[in-house]
Amino acid sequence: MAVKQLSVFVSNQPGSMVKITQLLRDAKVDIRALAVADTQNFGIIHFIPGDHDKAKSVLLENNCLVSDDTVVGVVMPDTPGGLTDVLTYLSEEKINIEYLYAFLIPQKGKACVVLRVSAPHEVDQLLLARGFELIDDHLE
Repeated sequence: MAVKQLSVFVSNQPGSMVKITQLLRDAKVDIRALAVADTQNFGIIHFIPGDHDKAKSVLLENNCLVSDDTVVGVVMPDTPGGLTDVLTYLSEEKINIEYLYAFLIPQKGKACVVLRVSAPHEVDQLLLARGFELIDDHLE
């Protein structure tokens, strides 16, 4: 159940993120999860859209530099140590995590972590076999 993520490269200046979020808003594409990484000159907006294909199409039509990634999303209890359990297991399995970001689903008492790993489909299977719950593209 690997999840499709888009990454958009933007200049590191005021208004860059507004352009991206306006394009998605106007196309009626929800942002389900989001993280921003930056350097002095540019930023990378990593996000999971509600409609991956529509989001990618709209961004490309507007000359945005977009890349596709497949990431792993893990659901865990929103309690101390939930993330540690996931990370410990992946460490034991010698899985390198390139980056991660997390978000909460408070009404369900759950937390989610999105992981960028080199072999997401294999990591999905490892996590499922260990009993972890995974998110899907819809993040419902």
